[in-house]
Amino acid sequence: MAKIEGTVFYRERIALPPNAVVEIQLEDVSRADAMATVMATLTLNSENGPPYAFSIDYDPARIDSRMTYALRASIRVDDKLMFTTMDYTDPFSGNPVSVLVRRVPSNP
Repeated sequence: MAKIEGTVFYRERIALPPNAVVEIQLEDVSRADAMATVMATLTLNSENGPPYAFSIDYDPARIDSRMTYALRASIRVDDKLMFTTMDYTDPFSGNPVSVLVRRVPSNP
């Protein structure tokens, strides 16, 4: 197994409740006409952050140099999406990787 290490962070100056969950996924995003294929997933609690340090394990044998991969992160509270990535984050740009999540507008 190989590892991608980094942090998930947001710019808002707010504290999350203790039941917030941070999820990081390594995805194959090569096909524009299909949903991303999840290659690895890591779930963390939000007790020690932000920023939220992570180390996600993946199988390097499943990585094809011809394909495009991305890190996606989200933060949920009571299964409600609060923050998510909105920009491409290259997982192989060097360790550690910084993943910015942005606040999702709430529905009335």
